Amino acid sequence: MLLGLATDPIGRKTSLPRVTLLLVFGVLIGNEVLAIFPPFILDHFQLIADMILVMIGFLLGGKLTTGRIVHVIA
Repeated sequence: MLLGLATDPIGRKTSLPRVTLLLVFGVLIGNEVLAIFPPFILDHFQLIADMILVMIGFLLGGKLTTGRIVHVIA
C-alpha cells in the first residue's frame, strides 16, 4: 500500500503515468517476483479485486457529469 502511495510523488517527477507505476509496483510485489503476500490473501484475491473495481467505478462515476459527456460527444 505504501508503494502505491509513493507512485504519486514519483509520477510527478518522471514522465511515466501513475497507472504505469502502479502496474510495475504490482508486478514487483506480486507472487511472481517478491511473493510478499501470504497464501490466505491470495485465496481471497478475487474478492479483493472485485471490491477495488467497484471503488474505481464509483469514483469514476462521481466524475461523470452531463457537461463532460457533451464535451466528449461534441
